[in-house]
Amino acid sequence: MLLYKEFILIADNGERFTLRIPYVCKQCGNCCTEFPPSILAGTKQEIADYLFISVEQLEYKYLSKKARRESPCPFFVKHRGCSIYPYRPEGCVLYPLETFGGTCGTDCAGDKRFQELIGILTKGYKIFEAKTRKLVAQGNPNWACDRPTNRGLGDYRDPPDDEIERLRKRYLDSKPFSREKNFFLMINPTFVE
Repeated sequence: MLLYKEFILIADNGERFTLRIPYVCKQCGNCCTEFPPSILAGTKQEIADYLFISVEQLEYKYLSKKARRESPCPFFVKHRGCSIYPYRPEGCVLYPLETFGGTCGTDCAGDKRFQELIGILTKGYKIFEAKTRKLVAQGNPNWACDRPTNRGLGDYRDPPDDEIERLRKRYLDSKPFSREKNFFLMINPTFVE
């Protein structure tokens, strides 16, 4: 699952347009060492299957009180990160965009970059609306990068032509890393050259 914030911005000429800013987890693990995961019953089977163990073994080895005393998140492995990253619980996926209190004081590198992009890309525009959105991508999260599409992403209003180049330059000047850039172009097809 990929997260982004969708902004409806207002240009100087009064025209409204869509800009989607991706949140990309840097997998630093800081949130994992602060908060225990909230695992729903349906998720347990997926996690157990991923780890090649039974649900009973999962509950004993990872979800028991003993396992939780050792670390807030029993799936976090120091210097390696999340051992169940592709199947992590939804609360982990949505952190920090859909959590009460944002990062809750945790040093989140992904959120720092996300807030930096919001500042860079929305500067000088009036924000009409902002919503957090989720995009479920099966398999490779870069699935749409060579063929940008809005299929499943909802309404998209192209920025005015003069704004496209200004925003593209601002974004590229912010030195995006490849995974973030692929996601940005996937959710903002207008910016693909």
